[in-house]
Amino acid sequence: MQSKDLSFFIMRFFTHHLTEQRNASPNTVKAYRNTFILLFTFMSEQNGKRMDKLTISDLSKDTISAFLNWLEEYRKNAITTRNQRLAAIHAFFNYLQAENVDFMLQCKQILSLPFKKHPRTLVHHLEENELKAILQAPDTSTSGGRRDLALLCLLYDTGARVQEIKDLMIGDIRFDSPAIVRLNGKGRKIRAVPLMSRTATLLKNYLDEYNLLSGGSEQVVFFNKQRQKLTRNGIAYIIDKYARQASVQGDMPNFKVTPHVFRHTKAMHLLQSDVNMFYIRDFLGHVDVSTTEIYARLDSEKKRTVLEKITGRTIPDDIPAWQENPTLLVWLKNLGK
Repeated sequence: MQSKDLSFFIMRFFTHHLTEQRNASPNTVKAYRNTFILLFTFMSEQNGKRMDKLTISDLSKDTISAFLNWLEEYRKNAITTRNQRLAAIHAFFNYLQAENVDFMLQCKQILSLPFKKHPRTLVHHLEENELKAILQAPDTSTSGGRRDLALLCLLYDTGARVQEIKDLMIGDIRFDSPAIVRLNGKGRKIRAVPLMSRTATLLKNYLDEYNLLSGGSEQVVFFNKQRQKLTRNGIAYIIDKYARQASVQGDMPNFKVTPHVFRHTKAMHLLQSDVNMFYIRDFLGHVDVSTTEIYARLDSEKKRTVLEKITGRTIPDDIPAWQENPTLLVWLKNLGK
């Protein structure tokens, strides 16, 4: 076994490369860690080798490919999960090839393993009346209802990810005009998002009611009845609770309303208000505008559907098929000759 083999490079990858050089978030480090725990468990079971005896040479392209198949077939992981595991493995071998040229060929072989294509997830968002119904659902005669309304309004107003709201602290909020909230996004990227006056008032009243402003800048903003920081599941539960209440009062979408639906809704409303795509990108904390463009495509599809309904009432059904145009057929057949 080489003096600098698997255990050495794995430890350096996590303790030096991810945390110090890339400044990866704790969630990223945890996800990568889980990937390698699964990978080493799989390899140990497959070849009967103890985990502490595994070497870099054991991490062949065939082994990684078999691991990915095992994730899908045995663990029943979705393609997106499979791709996330592969991304973690790619990250390690990108690091390894820069650290030790002896493994260059092996790294190139593993980095050639492709991500699997999968159906694009539908981007659900709320219509204006649906959002309004949810925001009207909390009972503001109770302190819990007032907290929930402040949470829902902040989630929509900022377009924040649920993790960003979960980790929000008093020091991240500024009420001086213009009011802003500082969000700690993916990759520890920080962005400042403006607060609308109504949301700022609701949030300020909530903080005053619970006397949170005196708790210091590192006091979390939202917590449960046990005074513990709200979890992702806790926030999702609150949203689902009021979405179900709103559905009793009238029409609601036929999809589950999640924290990310609030984020999609804010993005769509910004787009429909003719806000520049690059501003929306920065507002949402996207790295690339191509991620933001999904909302433009969704809005275009929505407009197309509406237009089809309108034109469907005016254009006759007996439109001649283009195949019946002999001139066009001749042109197409001669194209490129």
